[in-house]
Parts: sequence; structure tokens; C-alpha cells
Amino acid sequence: MTTIGLLAALRRVLDARCGRMDQEVVGLGTARGRYLAKAMRTAGPSTDRSAMDGFAVFAGDGLAAGARLPVVGQSLAGRPFDGSLGKGAAIRIMTGAVVPVGADAVVPVEGTSGFAGDEVEVHVAVQAGQNIRPCGSEVAADQIVLAAGTRIRAAEIGV
Repeated sequence: MTTIGLLAALRRVLDARCGRMDQEVVGLGTARGRYLAKAMRTAGPSTDRSAMDGFAVFAGDGLAAGARLPVVGQSLAGRPFDGSLGKGAAIRIMTGAVVPVGADAVVPVEGTSGFAGDEVEVHVAVQAGQNIRPCGSEVAADQIVLAAGTRIRAAEIGV
């Protein structure tokens, strides 16, 4: 039998014996190794995100080097700061985390004294918009991020 004949025979057997499996909704903990039944789309952008680890601040017309700011909380990826940032304060923030209400810039950790006690000293001048990924800059609303039939691995779970 030729290769083409074998492929045709295999296709006949699979078509007759292997129907489509039922779809089911599973949690992320059990999704690995499965395949998406339909494409996954974005719900739409909802927040500004930090482009780097550092401190979210209100820079306004500019924040001068040498400023010392109390650190009043933190915003982590998946666990945003619950509240708003007041002028003259800072929030510790990680890459990808939601920029808190009231903050308009992120000072990279390398531009600070780091987190010492309950305050941070800023060693660089900071302008509004610095180190922030604006809402909608990474994905558009209703954009396909994973196609139907995609096998779920760690990277896809992260998406």
C-alpha cells in the first residue's frame, strides 16, 4: 500500500471513530494540556500598567530628584493597590501591575534609594507618563489572543 493509501485509510478510520469531544469549562488549574474549543478574546483594556518595577508617584508638572516620599502601599500584578494615591506619596509597584488612581508616573527602582523603612528617596527627575503603559496600548478590545484549537501550556495560562 502506498503512503497516500495509508493516509486515506487512516483518515477514514479517524472520521468514523473519532468525533469531536464535548466542550467543558475547566479552571486554570486543570486546563494544562487541553485545547481551546473557541478563540479567546480580550474583554478590552481597563487600566494603565507599570512598565517596570519601582514606585508609582504623582509627578504632575515634574518631580525633582531628591524628593523623599512616604510609601503608603503596594500594587502587584494581580493584586492592585486598593485606594488612591495622594500627592507627595509613593506606592511600591511591580512590572505589569495596575497603576493606582492618582499616580501619573513610575520611578524605576534603579532611580531611587530603594524601599527603606516607610519612605523612598527619588534620585532622578520624573515626568508625568514616565514608565506607564497606557490603557489599550498592548491589546485592543475584542482582539483574539488565543486561537481555537490552541493547546494550553504555561504561557497560554499566563495569557
